[in-house]
Amino acid sequence: MEYVVLFEKGENNYGAYAPDLPGCAVVGETMEEVRRLIAEAIDFHH
Repeated sequence: MEYVVLFEKGENNYGAYAPDLPGCAVVGETMEEVRRLIAEAIDFHH
């Protein structure tokens, strides 16, 4: 299944969340880290 993921850039970090999966959000120091973490979070959410 595919989900929409929104990415945000903060002053000192990056974040991402999947609006269709309540509570599925991550924060990391780099965009690469956030991409990995949100993929893991979506897998774990199932």
